[in-house]
Amino acid sequence: MIKQGLSILAFAMATWPVAEAQDVDALETAMTEVLESHLGPRGFVGATVALRLPDGRVVTSVLGHADREAGIEMRPDHRLLGGSIGKTFVAAALMTLVEEGRVSLDDRAAEYLGGEDWFDPLPNAATFTIGQLLNHASGIPIDYFETEPIREVIRRSAEENLDLSEQGVTHEDLLRPLAGLEPLFEPGDGFHYSDANYTIVAFIVERISGQSPESFVEDRFITPLGLVDTEAQRRAMPRLTAAYMSPRFQQVFPGVPTKAGEYERLAYDPALEWGGGGWVFTATDLARWGHSWFAGEALEGDYRETMRASINFNPEVDHGWAYGIGLQWQDQDGVGERWFHQGYDPGFIAKVEYRPDSELTLAVMFNAIDPRYERIADAIWDAIGPAMSTPQD
Repeated sequence: MIKQGLSILAFAMATWPVAEAQDVDALETAMTEVLESHLGPRGFVGATVALRLPDGRVVTSVLGHADREAGIEMRPDHRLLGGSIGKTFVAAALMTLVEEGRVSLDDRAAEYLGGEDWFDPLPNAATFTIGQLLNHASGIPIDYFETEPIREVIRRSAEENLDLSEQGVTHEDLLRPLAGLEPLFEPGDGFHYSDANYTIVAFIVERISGQSPESFVEDRFITPLGLVDTEAQRRAMPRLTAAYMSPRFQQVFPGVPTKAGEYERLAYDPALEWGGGGWVFTATDLARWGHSWFAGEALEGDYRETMRASINFNPEVDHGWAYGIGLQWQDQDGVGERWFHQGYDPGFIAKVEYRPDSELTLAVMFNAIDPRYERIADAIWDAIGPAMSTPQD
């Protein structure tokens, strides 16, 4: 594989001495060398990485293939599914409504959705709050992907080429198989990550705003921020890379083939994710959005304090991170705070991370589910440190 080159986008410039003197070639080289060290017979298929500097510039590096069999090499303008990283958009949409005084995090979800035949039978439906949904403290015990009815929807989506709409399946139907399950804990007393939590929040956004979550996010964030390569995901999309999945994940997504998508067309309907994720990005757009959300610039108010106050520390023992409103959080010795979110879809895995101490945001995206993706991301962070101190000629 060969290095695919450098893409640097210049945006509104801010004052930051190190970045102004930065040798962006050194940064691109450092990131690419890390990717090259991990690409091999058992390595990733393709990777795209973007680093947003504090002054707004974005440095990108890509390696490998957007479609290996077709011989299409990865480019900076190729797009990949962001998986659960889309939860940051759903959280931002809900927090917009909070800022506008139209909803409170302490409101019970039942105030907006109670009476719906798909909602009332959900575990703890009468008592969990919106804030508890956002930090996965609702007590909902599993994800809808783990239920047999939805596994059958996934199988038919892939094997019979039937989208959800063609199967007569609505977003409400994703949650129906959770009806009557025993809660894992009382609301607020624990943590269990489930796309169901954010799917319910997406319904609340829709109910209050009168817009679909996709159009709300488009109007409030994607268009104003100029994220021209970001949109709600669908089966066929321009410049979408092929997707590669290990057999292990085929147990989770029955019927989805090992090559989970050809170039610009997925083998399954990604509408299955909806509020649990649901957007496609370039790494550049993802880094820009990650900075906006985590640095506190996406909304008008100081919502970062609310995000901090929302953090659920229950998962810290098992996972090493805590979870807040559209936020995974760590305070790591020698590094400081890390604000991030991870995500995967069949054939894709990604992470976007913002470090407040340096005001840097890094997005890494792969078109194969490579379990080393966090290790690769951390290696890039380690590599860009010395490169940040390399002045331009």
